Amino acid sequence: PAPLAQPAVSSNPRGDKLIFWQLRYQLEAYIRRAAYSYGVPNRGGDPASVLDALRRSGFVDEADLRIAEGIFALTDRVTAGGAASVEDYQQALMLYLLYHRSHLGG
Repeated sequence: PAPLAQPAVSSNPRGDKLIFWQLRYQLEAYIRRAAYSYGVPNRGGDPASVLDALRRSGFVDEADLRIAEGIFALTDRVTAGGAASVEDYQQALMLYLLYHRSHLGG
């Protein structure tokens, strides 16, 4: 059998970290604005606590909360690891599109 191909890793790890950090920052800002607009108490905690507060409020669809958690997990993994693979970018784009599609589709 042929050896398994290793995922292609970017030749610009610093750029990867910045891109995934920016994705995380944008999502975090979005969920904090959502919490504020729904009147959900948000004491500036970490994004997971904001997601939990939104979950308890019942104002946000569970699927959206899980997609957001997936994006946070992916961005954390890439920024901790220092570089992103092509698959990381594909997953990030897919999750981003799924998350925003539910908010734009009405």
